[in-house]
Amino acid sequence: MGSVAEEIVRLASCPVLTVGPRSVVPLAPLNSKRILYATDFSEASLRALPVALSLGQEFEAYTVLAHVVPNPIDDPGSRQHIEGIVAERLRDLAPDDAAVWVDQEYHVEFGSPVDGILRAARDRQVDLIVMGAGGIGATLHTSGRMGAIADSVVSLSTCPVLTLRSLGTAGTAALNMPTERSAA
Repeated sequence: MGSVAEEIVRLASCPVLTVGPRSVVPLAPLNSKRILYATDFSEASLRALPVALSLGQEFEAYTVLAHVVPNPIDDPGSRQHIEGIVAERLRDLAPDDAAVWVDQEYHVEFGSPVDGILRAARDRQVDLIVMGAGGIGATLHTSGRMGAIADSVVSLSTCPVLTLRSLGTAGTAALNMPTERSAA
């Protein structure tokens, strides 16, 4: 991405829709039928959840809540156990009534977060990726840009990416949705 686009994503207090150089999904009309919400469970990534669910409701879209476990796990039993735990944590993120108005899937990948997000988006043929900018992956990026993972996903994605740096209380209240739920 260019430095101006990176600066906008890094500083904007509103969601920013970015169409990367590899995007093949037409923007007009923006009518997402498949949305991927990517989270690393950090505060920054959780800010994007209400927006992803709201868009899912607005477009009556199939919405995938996804997390990539950054460590490859070879043992099938351990992998299945971890996948179950993470999928349950993804289920706990959405409000209880969200399943009524958004068709959801909970997906767990293993390996590189960027590759996992892009693979999940490709395999599910999503029209839009929604994610926070500046989550756990941002600490890996020393240049002060929006975050290594969000930066790479925007640059490599074949669909538009909606990033949120900060939503603030006013934005959350306007959506009338909680930013996160406590685990039961």
